[in-house]
Amino acid sequence: MADARICVVGGGAAGTAAALRAAELGAEVILVERDDLGGAWLNRGALQMAVMFGLAAAKGATTWGAARDHAMALARERRGELVDRLHAHGVTVVAGDARVDAPGRVVVDTGEDELVIHAPTLILAPGAEPVRHPGLDYRHPTIGDLTQVFGWPSIPDRVLLAGGGPAAVGLATLLDAYGARVVLAVPGETLLPDEEPSAVAALVAGLAASGVEVLTECAITQVDQDHDLRVHLADGEMRRVDGIVTTELAPPAAGSDLDPDGIGVTRDARGFPVSDADLRVGTGDVYVVGDASRGMPGTHRAVAEGEHAAEHALGGAHRRERSATPRVVFGSIPLASVGLTTRAATAMGREVECRVGSGGEDLTGRPAHVSIVVEPRSARVLGVTAVGAGASELVAGLALPISWDCTTHELGAVAAPHTGLAAALEHALHGSVAVEVS
Repeated sequence: MADARICVVGGGAAGTAAALRAAELGAEVILVERDDLGGAWLNRGALQMAVMFGLAAAKGATTWGAARDHAMALARERRGELVDRLHAHGVTVVAGDARVDAPGRVVVDTGEDELVIHAPTLILAPGAEPVRHPGLDYRHPTIGDLTQVFGWPSIPDRVLLAGGGPAAVGLATLLDAYGARVVLAVPGETLLPDEEPSAVAALVAGLAASGVEVLTECAITQVDQDHDLRVHLADGEMRRVDGIVTTELAPPAAGSDLDPDGIGVTRDARGFPVSDADLRVGTGDVYVVGDASRGMPGTHRAVAEGEHAAEHALGGAHRRERSATPRVVFGSIPLASVGLTTRAATAMGREVECRVGSGGEDLTGRPAHVSIVVEPRSARVLGVTAVGAGASELVAGLALPISWDCTTHELGAVAAPHTGLAAALEHALHGSVAVEVS
């Protein structure tokens, strides 16, 4: 038996951030992780994708396998540094499978025995699990999910990615950068349905220009295997490919070891736990953070959520508005946004318009696009979405003024360079193009 002020379940970006912040605030912390520390952030894609994009930028400098091996070596190095940081902060790390028995009680199967942990606060950061298509044989050497594709020694010539979320976009552009011919089969009506439609259209145009084909309303219905893979799609089309990757993720299912009936967690239509503004769920002092929480965390959002949960549990947090944290879709054509989209604003009953601006192409030949959601009567800026090189940096710089209810006049008072996203932002602020909001 072990006692602590806070027990964190999950050692990815959100969980380790929560554990470190709680320890910094003087709490005794136990962190439970069943696999390697670092989660998807270090071990299954996020770091690997960032490193491999950097290597791909040096045209012809490396192969997929060499870049992957370099990224994996860097991940091992970062994992060692993370272990050292947790140890230095006094965080107790327990390896094993955790089961939440009740609020304040966690049972860990260490493989040798069971350890019962009592802690008044539980912070659950189990991450998200790949959603596997029932018609696919994942034992095939070139059929995989997001946890498997970075284990491939090389990439097939023709790859079909199934999914329409941020991971699908990032992986599509990465595979394209390493020479694959990529088809992105989106099961829904649009790519990135939670983002601004005009910005998504600019992203899709950029993907098409780089050679990535985007098909919407094209879920996989059947796959036939021969010397190649024949993929049948919902629109009746059949595509011959050499590899398939499914990219959808979902939180741990209801009724899992981290979601017992005694906690009283409710879920939204997508299966994510419903939490309050401070990320608490169910009954008792229980928080859910990171990829298992609703929304589109990304590493930076996961870290912010983990730190907030720790601070709130210990009585020291300022409330963080989720919409003020940037959302980022990484890739060779990045998309970043902050605040409200037109869809979200109109759902709240607000009258808005969407203004768009284009900076043409940036220095890499990629698109430079900005969409701004504006309240016409007050000229208040409710949200911004940028597509192109430097999108995340631009949006991060706008997050604070948007959270302070700035207007288009205030943002437009600063003279911007007439290139790329800066020019696109200026065009949008001056209302060069208005998109009808239905």
